[in-house]
Amino acid sequence: MKHFVRFMIVSLMALAAAGCHDDLMMGESYGDGRAMVTATVDFKPMSSALTRTRAAGNALKGIGSLYVLLYDGNTRQLKKSWKIEEYTVSDEVRKDSAPEYKRPNAETTTKRAVFKLPEDIDFGEYYMYAVANIPDLLVNAEYSGAIQTVDGLKGIVLTWDNDNVSANGQMIGYFTKKDSRQDEDQPLVVNSSTLGLHAWLRRAASKVTVAFDATGLKDGIRIYLKSVKIKHIPKTCYLGRGNTPGYTSETFKDKNGKTPAEELLENGEVYYYNGKPGDPDNQDFESWPYVSRGKSVYGLMPDGQPLPESPEIADFHTEDTPALYFYENLQGDESTKPGIKDKRQDADEDGRLDAGGLPGDTTYILKDGVEFGTYIEVEGYYDARLSDRPGEGKIIYRFMLGRDVYKDYNAERNIHYKLTLRFNGYANDVDWHIEYKEDKEIIIPNPYYISYLYNQSASLPITLRGSGYENVKMEIRIIENHWWPTLEEGDGYEFADTTKVYPVGRVREAVWNGFLSLSYDGRKIIGDDKHYLNNKDWNEEEWNRVSGNGKRTFDDLTIGSHGSYSVVAAENGTRNLKMPFYTRPKQMIPTSGYTGNNVYVAYPREAKLEVKLVDKNNGQVLLDSKGKDLIDTISIIQVRRCVNPKGVWRSWDNTKSFHVVMKILPNEGADEFETYDSKGPWRAKVEIDQDHMIRLREADNDGYVHGTIDTPMDFHIDFTGRCQDANTVRSAIVLVEYNNYTCHHRIFVRQGYAPLSLNDRKIKWHSFNLYSSTEETKSPVEEGSLFKYGNLDDAILAENNKKYGFQIPVGSEPLDLAGGGSKAWGTIKGGEGDFPDGFSKHEISVADVVNPGGSKVKVRVASQADYENLRNGENREFGYGVLYGDSATETLDKVSEVYGYYRDGDARFGMRGCFVYNKTNGKNLFFPIGASGYGRRRTDKSWYGSGVYLPGALQYAWRSKRYSDYNDGWGTLQYRPLFENVYIGPGAVYWVNKYDGSKSYLDINYFTLDFSLGANEPLNGTTSSACFIRCVEDVE
Repeated sequence: MKHFVRFMIVSLMALAAAGCHDDLMMGESYGDGRAMVTATVDFKPMSSALTRTRAAGNALKGIGSLYVLLYDGNTRQLKKSWKIEEYTVSDEVRKDSAPEYKRPNAETTTKRAVFKLPEDIDFGEYYMYAVANIPDLLVNAEYSGAIQTVDGLKGIVLTWDNDNVSANGQMIGYFTKKDSRQDEDQPLVVNSSTLGLHAWLRRAASKVTVAFDATGLKDGIRIYLKSVKIKHIPKTCYLGRGNTPGYTSETFKDKNGKTPAEELLENGEVYYYNGKPGDPDNQDFESWPYVSRGKSVYGLMPDGQPLPESPEIADFHTEDTPALYFYENLQGDESTKPGIKDKRQDADEDGRLDAGGLPGDTTYILKDGVEFGTYIEVEGYYDARLSDRPGEGKIIYRFMLGRDVYKDYNAERNIHYKLTLRFNGYANDVDWHIEYKEDKEIIIPNPYYISYLYNQSASLPITLRGSGYENVKMEIRIIENHWWPTLEEGDGYEFADTTKVYPVGRVREAVWNGFLSLSYDGRKIIGDDKHYLNNKDWNEEEWNRVSGNGKRTFDDLTIGSHGSYSVVAAENGTRNLKMPFYTRPKQMIPTSGYTGNNVYVAYPREAKLEVKLVDKNNGQVLLDSKGKDLIDTISIIQVRRCVNPKGVWRSWDNTKSFHVVMKILPNEGADEFETYDSKGPWRAKVEIDQDHMIRLREADNDGYVHGTIDTPMDFHIDFTGRCQDANTVRSAIVLVEYNNYTCHHRIFVRQGYAPLSLNDRKIKWHSFNLYSSTEETKSPVEEGSLFKYGNLDDAILAENNKKYGFQIPVGSEPLDLAGGGSKAWGTIKGGEGDFPDGFSKHEISVADVVNPGGSKVKVRVASQADYENLRNGENREFGYGVLYGDSATETLDKVSEVYGYYRDGDARFGMRGCFVYNKTNGKNLFFPIGASGYGRRRTDKSWYGSGVYLPGALQYAWRSKRYSDYNDGWGTLQYRPLFENVYIGPGAVYWVNKYDGSKSYLDINYFTLDFSLGANEPLNGTTSSACFIRCVEDVE
């Protein structure tokens, strides 16, 4: 008889419940002999299931141990068994099919092992099995008896290792002849000296990946995701036969007498989404990832792989995606359990939940009535910003595993279940069971947002649950109102020490210095004639003069209209009302710096409201169902100031479109702006455009560009044509409403640079700063030159700022001048001593922008009266931010580009400055503060006893260090804390034509949003400061 060495190639493949059926070999005979057998054993790849669209995804792919067991074909008794000690392993590519279950493979590669059996096999009929990853199969006393028969082998009971998921990779498979299709019940006939055998190995376990899809969610809703768990997984599983916890067989006719607690582990694996490092099971829902209409898909990614820029559901269902594992759990379907419940919430599609409610409710059905089933549980937080239906609270979604999403509860082995939780409507229209309950009587979105701009309004939606409000009133008052910024953890930005600010020890109570009010004040400036030191209590007195500033009472909460407000009946017995609230004037005593406009480009500000329900009869606060006072505290967030972009200007014949993407600074020291995603639905429209100059490319028929929550404010401004001629100026304003339309941003658009009449005086403002005594700048985005008082001949070029930057004294070094040449700072004349009439006697002629090749036009330096009228004129408003000019076609990111326009630099760059506009017709002017942000070169005077002399240094402010660093700095800083960092603050100074003993300059404080005339500070010193100049034309 021939002897031979038998080789077996074991290809370990996990093909989810999809097996290879070999052909039946009927009527074969065998004689005497021994066979040389080459065998292939593959790990069957997991197949996909539930593709309806914390272990690693490959936790059960390895080979730890491998055995071959040979059974007699007639008696099914064990004849031989071998532990395969030596084998080589390879990865085999698997085709996309799983013939046994007609599902695609969920794994592209699985293992294949090639090994040598220690002895030959006699001809005969056999059942031959391969078993992997049971290390003690042949030595364990319990197993040694079981493996003596085929049924015993299949009936080996495996125990789930919850601490080491990778230890649950037990597999079994049976051998057939290669290239044949043979049922497991048919014996293998060995009757040839050379014979090829093959076996597929299947895991006893399966896995689940979970993804989330919010494309069908209502706008303004976020679902924050805390964790995903697999629950009620079988404690044990049979190695090779169907696993039916609670039942004796797959007919499900007889129960085995065990309880769910005896059969199932309460908790399998749990995966906490992001969360806080070291505290994944935290309750701070805003630290969790979320899905919304704007960020519509989410799921886990393999370790080390970042989230794709534009993710798709398939990205979260790969074979390497972190997964939850479990043993097979067969619990039947409609064929084996007639009348079994449909998993869908509204299977009959009658618009009502089939088994809604919470545990304890009569309608509630635990686990869809399948008590021994395995399910997935997702815990999250429901957060709605919708004005018509606010709500928030913990929410749990559960899904029973099985082969489909309807009535199959057979969670089979060796399957990759791909679960996608699709949110629809108000997040309650999904095919998962939902547990959610509002446990508050007062439901208010928290936090809520309001615009960074001054004199803006928003409405806070309030929902009241229950009934019996006839004798109840609601009181709302502002309990905190910050002038200071809200910083994220770890941000080192320094602002004035609030413990030292007046009123000392009560700064959080001093709500009169903050941005928020419960009543509207349409004034642009209040306390204009007051002084921060001499009138330190005026803001408090003015606040208290109007009782509605800090407190509002709703005396009637019954359904109906009640004068200034209405209470509206809503679903589920609730009632809704809206409370308006407002940002305060642009300046509240200008020299104090307090403002209703957020001064911070990188940070929001916060106010807090106390809301309580009070019995009108006895004045007592009502109690909720748990006996607690019905008092809630709500944060109102004033969003960070948006400056990029703030304006788009074109020359009269330029029709280039501009791509708007609103951007913000992530922190004060950032080098780049980031795209700003709205925290609610947003929209943009052309607010003012009397000449029909522009349109928004993406606008719908209602004139708005619409966007969803968590998406950027992104759209295009298209110009409809050119101006009639160079003498024509057309203006428009684009309004962007974001964060559920409660926050506003305006973009000032202009076409044509001809002089513009904006106020009531008989003048026209030029659109350009002065460059030299005979020339204006080439672009309205260009800052122009700096001039000492009265001296037009020595125009100090902006390009000097690149060499002599912030606080660098020039001294005797040369400064380049317009027209060529250079001079040292000290040799450039300027000041009252040199020019007692200032610029008033100068006759200035510049090129006519309307007719550049024609005769020059006569202009003059703007006067004190011109600026006062510009500041205080009727319908006059202000905006601060970045202007983009003729060559710019898109919003830029890098700070150096957004702020950095220079005369001979990149013409696409922007410039910071102040817009002055007419709110009725949209006409607007722009005053740049300079590419450096410092529109002034200072005198050689040492200010406030600092002992610091910086002649000619580039700096907007007079102070040379932090306010609090001066001797007795807190003596005045306590009344004007926003000036703590004024020394590095951006701004610009513009000369008036003549100092008359009262005012000599226009002060544009870009930080505190000041636009006021100042006294003689720039004139103090051996010579004057060097400042910008803007000219006007007198008209009849």
